[in-house]
Amino acid sequence: MGPLGILPLGTANDLAYNLSLPINLQSAAQIIKTGNTQRMDIGKVNDLYFANNSAAGLEPYVTTKQIRITWISGILRYLVAAVWAIMDRPKWVANIKWDDGEYNGPVSLVTIGNGSRSGGVFYMIPHADPFDGKLTFVYGYRSTRRAMLATLPRAMKPDVGSYVEMDGIFEQKATWIKIHLENPSPAHTDGELFSDAIQDLEYRIYPGRLQILMP
Repeated sequence: MGPLGILPLGTANDLAYNLSLPINLQSAAQIIKTGNTQRMDIGKVNDLYFANNSAAGLEPYVTTKQIRITWISGILRYLVAAVWAIMDRPKWVANIKWDDGEYNGPVSLVTIGNGSRSGGVFYMIPHADPFDGKLTFVYGYRSTRRAMLATLPRAMKPDVGSYVEMDGIFEQKATWIKIHLENPSPAHTDGELFSDAIQDLEYRIYPGRLQILMP
């Protein structure tokens, strides 16, 4: 398979942002024409591959709200959907296993990233790196609406002050992750829902598998 070139035609263009690619179409086309390639990692969940991120819990739950919002467009749509989802105060109980760790207990979110930004404004996996040969994942539980709402502005911070510094939120790196949810959750890859109700997810990273055209 030949190298992948990216034209930023989406709403959020998160993958382009995470790879430091230009959002201007003319500049993006010039990079494709130049043909400089770099090998980035690819993630896989069950039988689906993803380039940027995947999640169960709150993040895809927000997506189920977002697709119902037709009267707002752009980034504001993501923010309204996030507040709407948080007000429902969703909760899951999970068993999460990875290379050298395990967690059993309640979760509000489990988000797995190859890239740091999703949804245009949210850094759900702030320390993810698509070239480090690892998946970075965040899991955590916030027990009240107030506590969940408090994470929202900090999820927009890419580094210092990020929500992963808050109590009850944890960020890890791994080459594989297995998740079992006692109650089903929606799940997505790269912003697209692939299940409305799933309980078992298995993630792996494939280092350097995708040739991508870079500056």
